[in-house]
Amino acid sequence: MIEVIYKEDTTEQEAAQESFSMPRNVRQIGLANGDYRIYIEDYVYTFLCSLAEDEKPEGQGSVAVLTGEIQWTADMTCIFIKGAIAADGMEAAAEHIDFSEKLWQKLQEDKDQYFPEQEIVGWFFAQPQIAMEITELFVKVHLRHFGGEKILMLMDPGEREDAFFRYDGGMMAKLSGYYIYYEKNSQMQTYMIERSQKEGGEASEASFKTVTFLAGKVDELGVKSVLTMEKSDDRIAQTVIENTKAKDQKILQLNSMQSITSEEIADGATYLSVMEDNLGVLKEALN
Repeated sequence: MIEVIYKEDTTEQEAAQESFSMPRNVRQIGLANGDYRIYIEDYVYTFLCSLAEDEKPEGQGSVAVLTGEIQWTADMTCIFIKGAIAADGMEAAAEHIDFSEKLWQKLQEDKDQYFPEQEIVGWFFAQPQIAMEITELFVKVHLRHFGGEKILMLMDPGEREDAFFRYDGGMMAKLSGYYIYYEKNSQMQTYMIERSQKEGGEASEASFKTVTFLAGKVDELGVKSVLTMEKSDDRIAQTVIENTKAKDQKILQLNSMQSITSEEIADGATYLSVMEDNLGVLKEALN
């Protein structure tokens, strides 16, 4: 972990200095924001993608509250999103979002149960075909229930597009990028498992057991690489690596030829050339 010094904001006494750790294993999405950075943990991001893709009545969206912490350096604000709590039972759409008193009470209870040492750092809204733009309703909801340093994340599950916004200078400003980081995050895992069990599902628990099993095998066999297939999302492989003891394995990619394009064939790709490339990957993995 990289050590960073942060100064507590105070006007009545000298700023106290405390140390906090920046994530080491990160993946940048979009362009970096110089003085304002958002770090979202991979389990949280995966959960939000799954929440956004849940079947909803036409025109309905998904809402969640984001938890974590806000830290400051002398010249930068860092928001770490370590948890997410679904606003289950909330009927929300891009034209109507209402955090009722009863819903807030349930969200607060869930936060105290699963993320007791974290604060609410923002909220999440997803709906198919939603534009990555701020509307008057989003501003109204944000100022009423969040505001300040809090953030908003929008997601279109159909296009797999997302964006973060912050309230700055009297308006909601879109950020040019963010970071996904990887760690064990047992609190988020517990929340996902128990929420799935309450809904009668077992998929989340099975996936965590699979990750734990694979990470254990990597440690047991002492392998230096984790293999994935072409065009697959590396998040699962990265999560497996993050749960190993060494946490330094390479991610290598094999080509199954299932998604080879006509352009690649026109450029000279053949079965033999692809298999020769795969052989090179396997040699690197076994060395």
